Amino acid sequence: MKKISAAIATTILSACSAMPVVTTQPVNLPSHVAEVVCVLIPAAATFGGKFYAGSGDEVAEKIREAIEKTGNSARLVSQAQTDPIANCRGNGSSLILQPTIIYYEDNLTGWSGKPDQISIQLTLYPINQPDQKRSTVYTARSNLVYSAFLEWGNAKPSALLGDEFVASLRQLLP
Repeated sequence: MKKISAAIATTILSACSAMPVVTTQPVNLPSHVAEVVCVLIPAAATFGGKFYAGSGDEVAEKIREAIEKTGNSARLVSQAQTDPIANCRGNGSSLILQPTIIYYEDNLTGWSGKPDQISIQLTLYPINQPDQKRSTVYTARSNLVYSAFLEWGNAKPSALLGDEFVASLRQLLP
């Protein structure tokens, strides 16, 4: 009797676990085809005689994050390499994004009253058609009120590359 009860209990338990309740919702897939974008890391910025070590890497990382928010993939490649374009081809990239830091000013905004500012030229082209370039310039400056009352640390100008920057990249990317 114990063996029959155990067999019935096992059958009932396995029947319950084999019959999951599944609900589905329609999925709207974007018509956008994801691209792999090779971001050439820009040179570090200088402003007013001051050199901002690591600023090119910080900006490149923010660009990579922004590109991935658009549904594309991004790979960072140093421009200092012998042949960065060959490296981009090797990592499967179909597009090259070459950012140039035009203006980069890092101030203790909350204390000085001077806003942080950043301006970046973004040049995009297909890896196999470098003559078909598209370009835009993105410029941002920090909010003095926010910085004076809410920002206790010193945010870098690369922190200004937020949602509006993602929207600019969306317009630039195919």
